[in-house]
Parts: sequence; C-alpha cells; structure tokens
Amino acid sequence: MKYRVLPYTLKVWLTSVALAPVLQMFVQLITQTPYKFNTLRDVVVYLLYMLVCGWLFSIPCWLLLLFSAWITNLFTSKTRLIKIILTFAGMVIALLPFVTYAGNSLPQYNNPDFAWVMFYPLTIGLGVWMYKLKPTAQVAETHTPHFDEHIGHTDEPIIT
Repeated sequence: MKYRVLPYTLKVWLTSVALAPVLQMFVQLITQTPYKFNTLRDVVVYLLYMLVCGWLFSIPCWLLLLFSAWITNLFTSKTRLIKIILTFAGMVIALLPFVTYAGNSLPQYNNPDFAWVMFYPLTIGLGVWMYKLKPTAQVAETHTPHFDEHIGHTDEPIIT
C-alpha cells in the first residue's frame, strides 16, 4: 500500500515549525535562559521572530523529509517501519542546520542552551507519530457496464 506523503510531511513539518518555538519560549520564560524578557512585547516579538526564521530556514528540512518519506514509501508499505525510519531521518534532518551553521560552537548536551536546539528534532519525532499516514486513493478499476446479451440481440422492436 502506498501512502500520501506530501500532506503527511507538511503536517509534521508545520507542527514542528509552530510548536518548537512555543516550547522554546515557554522554557525561556521559566528559566530566563538565554534571554531575559522585560515586557510582553519582547516575548511576542521574539516569538514571531523565531516562527518566521524557523519556517524559512526549515523549508530545506521539509523537502528532505518529504524525499525521505517518498523513498521509504517506495520500499515498504509497513506503517510502523515507515514511521521509525522517518523519526530517525526527521531528527537527523532537523539537527543538520544547527550542526552545519554552528559548527564547533553547537552547545554540548550538558549545556542548558542545548535544550532549544532539541525542540525541533523532538517535535519532528512527535509529529511523525501523532499523524496518521493515509493511503493514496486507489484507482478505480475501469468498470464497463455489463451488456445484457438478451437485449442486444433481440429481433423485436425496442419500445421507447
């Protein structure tokens, strides 16, 4: 069975784009790490900034996730296996921009700043398991109406 991977990966990606900054903001408001917010305006502006940047910079990640889902869907039809592979691929893909752009300056796992980096891969993994893979619409077999032989070969006039 083949699945509709475009809407599925869009849901997973958009969930991550929307949920990761909100979770990050929630943690930052509680811990005040790494920024301190003085006003509600600061919080809203920073959240909007994170949403826009997260959306823009993660478009290549969504395309890679879509490609991964498409390839996986070609080789297997087992939903659980597809989701396991996409969870791993999605988490790696979500970490790629941070590793690529941060290089050696990526925070270590014991550093409190590492938490904000992990929200993106965690929300990708959550989205993979939260949404259902829907099968593609099966192409209906061409159905030709049965031709009644008795009607077709009658010598009697057809009454209309």
